[in-house]
Amino acid sequence: MHLFNIMLVAATAALMSPTLACKCKSGSYNAVDATRSCCGFAGGSFYLDDCTYTTLPSGGTNSFKDCCGRQSYASDC
Repeated sequence: MHLFNIMLVAATAALMSPTLACKCKSGSYNAVDATRSCCGFAGGSFYLDDCTYTTLPSGGTNSFKDCCGRQSYASDC
């Protein structure tokens, strides 16, 4: 029972922890297609509607931001 409680607490903590992710945005609009495209361009992994920050290589956030900017979006990285 004790092991179950530990696993339950760990799983809950993992689900509640913020995910570091990048998006191309315009105001409150999330540009999912631009995010997907720029994530691939920057060498990251796209998941749901985000580019997972931890998958971007060194310099990848700058590439992501530049890509969003070329499409007239801002990056929230």
